Order: sequence, then structure tokens, then C-alpha cells
Amino acid sequence: MEGVRNVVARVFGFMSLLLPLISPCLVQAAEASVTIAAPEGEASQTEAFYQVEKIAQSVIQVLESEANQEQKRKEITLIADDHFAFDTIAKLSLARSWRDFSPAEQEEFVVLFREFLAKRYGGQFDTYDGDTVTLLGERAEPRGDQTVQTQLLRPTGVKVAIDYRMRQREGQWKVIDVTIEGVSLVSSFRSQFRDILKTGTPQDLLSQLREKNATS
Repeated sequence: MEGVRNVVARVFGFMSLLLPLISPCLVQAAEASVTIAAPEGEASQTEAFYQVEKIAQSVIQVLESEANQEQKRKEITLIADDHFAFDTIAKLSLARSWRDFSPAEQEEFVVLFREFLAKRYGGQFDTYDGDTVTLLGERAEPRGDQTVQTQLLRPTGVKVAIDYRMRQREGQWKVIDVTIEGVSLVSSFRSQFRDILKTGTPQDLLSQLREKNATS
């Protein structure tokens, strides 16, 4: 039986295209069996909740289309760029170290970080088959954020809790973090970047990202 750790790794593996939000919804085009079930008390849910549902449905529509895999990848990437606040994700991943970067370094970091995710995890596009996603509810967070709670059910029977932290920007709710079985995407990268910056400079981190992107 597939362990939760392996499922978590596979879900994180797709964050090149949509981070983990859409990865649970990915299935082979011939077996598009993803279900999104709204919880009881649906009328009380906020726009953030329905945004998660909308994005997932958009991805399923792409996967069920007659487009080839590369075309589907491009379309899903466009959805990701529209619904994920990658600049905020990058800034949160650096935490206080963000202020140590010059404006030019900050801009480059966002670009390199996004590219790093895409190149490192892009190969996971076709690894999902018959997953079911249930939208369970949501909770209010500081700064007006909302966390939308979902559960991924694998065909093997393994269940994985996945929470999406949403923030409203210019009237649209966007994903700023994802937590899978208690493991936060932002916190994971924050720890890695902090270790590098303890003894290195912003340019050292940028150089490492450039090198990784060039060799991926």
C-alpha cells in the first residue's frame, strides 16, 4: 500500500505547474474521475472556497480535452500563473531575509524560484490516476486570509489532508501557501533558504538557483 509520505512527495512534485493545489486533481485524460464535493453548510463558504473549486474544475477541463500533453501543460501553467501569487510565495519563503535583497535581487529571485519549481518537478505531470478531492471547509486566518481545507483520496485508499492558504489581491483570491499533512510549502523552502543565507549572501542563493536551473 502506498504510504502517506510517498503521496505527499508526489503531490509536492507537481508544484512546478500549479504547486500542490491542482496536483490532486490531475488524472490521465482517459480516466478523469476526480470528484469535488462541497461540504454541508455550503452557503456559508466564502469566495476563497469557491475559487479553489473553480481552479480545480478548470484543470480537469484541460485534462479531458483533446490537446496533446505539451499543450495541456502550457494551459495549466497559465492557470497557475493566474491563480498563484508566486511573488508572495517567494517573499514568504525568504521571510526576514527578503529585506536583505536589493529590488533587482528580489525580482530575480522570484523569477529563478518559479523556474526552479518548474524544472525540478515538471516530470510529475502524468503520475495521477483516479484521485478524488473533497473540499471540506475553510477557516479564517490573520490578515484577512482564508485557509481552504481539502482531502485527497488516492485509488489505494490513502487519504491526505491538503490546506490552501488564500489571500485576496485586487479583488481576486490567490494561493500563497499549501500545507500537506502538516508540512507547509513556504516553511519548507524558508528553512532551506535560511540555511544558505546564514553563511552566504543573497547573490550566493541566486547563484545556486541559477546553477540548479541551468543543470535541470
